[in-house]
Amino acid sequence: MRWLCSILLNCCVLGVVLVSTQPASAGTTFNLKFSGLDVGSSFLYEADGINLTLTAKGNGKPALLVRSPAGVGVYSGKIDNPAIDGIGRKEVLWLETSEPLNVKAIHFTLVGKWGDEVKFIDADGSPLGAAPLSPGYGRLGSKKLTLSDHNLDVFGTKFGITTTDWNDDFKVAKVHATTVPLSPASAMGIGGLLAVAGLYWVRRGQPGEGLPLA
Repeated sequence: MRWLCSILLNCCVLGVVLVSTQPASAGTTFNLKFSGLDVGSSFLYEADGINLTLTAKGNGKPALLVRSPAGVGVYSGKIDNPAIDGIGRKEVLWLETSEPLNVKAIHFTLVGKWGDEVKFIDADGSPLGAAPLSPGYGRLGSKKLTLSDHNLDVFGTKFGITTTDWNDDFKVAKVHATTVPLSPASAMGIGGLLAVAGLYWVRRGQPGEGLPLA
């Protein structure tokens, strides 16, 4: 029985070691810029094997996405600026990923020369925090917002980008994020699976024989 306990323990330790020794993610960048002009209800992007799906809402109803060399904005009415704006429509750009991500920085364009403010919300619409964008001087000039500089913590598989005031408007050009590392509990779970696989391999290697009880 002692050899069986040794196999289980070694497999669990191996699972933790394999996870903990994985190299730190250098980060994944989604480039949302488009060479022409494109309109759609959703857009799909892929980077480093991770999918990012964009959708939009205006006043709580589905809205159209508009992508261009400046990035992605929202169009929710006949008379509307194709950016993410707060002029009566409460526009939200929704970002959903195929695996949990920790958002590190976002590049904005079309930022007003007096500066705008961006607000982040979670999948349920609850606020995650807001941050001012530095004033824009070139209409296509990219303004990088590093979330940690404003004590913003955005992680998971879905979040929204919206405005705080009626006079805010901007587009999103790039999203930089890192993968969320596995917790120790998940690592132990992997170790457990390895243990089960090890036992199956031992039993398979001895056809017709059961595991010794002592």
